[in-house]
Amino acid sequence: MIRQKEPQVASELEKRLQELEKADLRALRQQWLALFRNAAPPRMHYRMLLKAIAWKIQVNVIGDVSAATFKTMQKVAAELTARRLRPRIEGRSDWKLKVASKPRAGTRLIRVWNSNTYVVEVTPRGYEFQSNIYRSLSVIAQRIAGTKWNGPLFFGLRDNRLPNFAKPLQPPRTMEKLSKKGLAVDD
Repeated sequence: MIRQKEPQVASELEKRLQELEKADLRALRQQWLALFRNAAPPRMHYRMLLKAIAWKIQVNVIGDVSAATFKTMQKVAAELTARRLRPRIEGRSDWKLKVASKPRAGTRLIRVWNSNTYVVEVTPRGYEFQSNIYRSLSVIAQRIAGTKWNGPLFFGLRDNRLPNFAKPLQPPRTMEKLSKKGLAVDD
C-alpha cells in the first residue's frame, strides 16, 4: 500500500501502471527486459507478464517485502511445490493441502460404528477416548473398528474421494467393441 505522505509518488505509480495496461505483448517483453535484465520466458502469457512487470515497478517505487516475509513466502512455495510434485512422483493424486493438522481443543468427534456411537474429545494433550488420552486418531479408529484405519478419514475429517479431474477415464464399452474381441453375447 502506498503511504499517504507521498501523493506525488502514488500518482506517478498509478500513471505508470495505467500505461502498462495499454501495452501490447511486444512492449511488455521490452519492459521485462529493462526491469529484470533478462528476456521474458518465451511462453509466458500476456496477463502474467503484465502482473509481474506491475509488481516489479511497485517494488522499485515503494520497496520490497521484508526479509522475514520473503523467507515465509519461500517456505510456503517450497511446501506447495513438494506437495504438488510428490503425487506425480509416487503415482498418486492426493493434491489436497492440509489446512489444520488437528481440530481445536474442545471439539467432539462422533462416529457411529456397528450400531454403537463413539465419542472422542479433542484436548490440548491429544484425543480423549474412553477416559484415556491418545496422541493419534488412527489408534482410536483401530480400537473401534478392529482393523487399521486412517484416523482423520475414519472420523470424517478428511475426504478420501478424488476430484473428477483425477479419476481415470474409462472409455465406454459398446457392443461393437465387445463383438470385435469376441466377447459379445448373441441373443
